[in-house]
Amino acid sequence: MDVGIMAEIVHRMPSDRRPLVELYDEALRELERTLHAEIPLTRAMGVRVAHCDATGLTLRAPLEPNINHKSTAFGGSLATLATLAGWGLLQLLLREQLPATVVIQESSVQYLRPVAEDMQAT
Repeated sequence: MDVGIMAEIVHRMPSDRRPLVELYDEALRELERTLHAEIPLTRAMGVRVAHCDATGLTLRAPLEPNINHKSTAFGGSLATLATLAGWGLLQLLLREQLPATVVIQESSVQYLRPVAEDMQAT
């Protein structure tokens, strides 16, 4: 757990006196609810918010609903998970700031090797 991110969350919720860990966990649960409500594909993919620290936001998804005809992860699922990790981090950082809409305008992925296990993106 990254103290800087937790401190930022607490700074944005000054009237809330819940423990730091509870605030942090609630922000991540809210992000997962937002992903599933606003981007329905994330439910079908089984995307879960794993954690957030100084290295970034980590999302996970099981291989099974994201499998291709070669029994490895579908490239589109890999690209989606990576894109959503960046999008989700921005959502956390922009919470309660001036209203902002984060839109992915362009994306490029180079696949270096097949993924034959559950996926994770940070």
